[in-house]
Amino acid sequence: RTGPSIGLSALSCLGILLISACDKPTQAPKERLRPVLHTVVSSNAAAIRDRVFSGTTRAAQEAQLSFRVGGTLQRMLVSVGDNVNRGDLIAQLDSESYRVEVEQARAALAQSDASRRNAESEYQRVRRLYTNDSVSRNELDNALANAESAKAAYNANRQSLKLAQLNLSHTRLSAEAECSIARLSAEINENLTAGQAVAQVNCGEGG
Repeated sequence: RTGPSIGLSALSCLGILLISACDKPTQAPKERLRPVLHTVVSSNAAAIRDRVFSGTTRAAQEAQLSFRVGGTLQRMLVSVGDNVNRGDLIAQLDSESYRVEVEQARAALAQSDASRRNAESEYQRVRRLYTNDSVSRNELDNALANAESAKAAYNANRQSLKLAQLNLSHTRLSAEAECSIARLSAEINENLTAGQAVAQVNCGEGG
């Protein structure tokens, strides 16, 4: 009877051990750390270098000034290095021939204006006569054609006067902005063509 008791006792102990083993919590595997190569960045005054670049400064805007009409340069009112403001006179051409053209255009306009008025007055007179059957339709048409032709001539002469006045104003070369005179390309009494450079100006801040 001793043998079976020992066997039962052994089975009981084995059961207790199994139960104890089941009650223990399962432990997660530890994460494996991987080595990483790194370095610490720090300021190093010795590594800072001054960089020097060669170059030249230029104005923000360079412009070549020229007359819009041709003629003889009569006056140069600036020198290299001068500062000018908008509207300041830089140079001037001999304007006598342009003044003559203005006077001629003004006289032609006055004459065409008188012709226009007379032709219009004649047309109105013929028109009244035509209404009273005193003149033919052909005479009325001729009077109307003369009036329209005189009006067209007047308008053409008026435009000619405007152009002559504009050309006269172009004999004066003025600064268009606040600039400095960098170079002069013409001399007094030199015969210039329209668009020929007279002066170079630098405007704005350089960079």
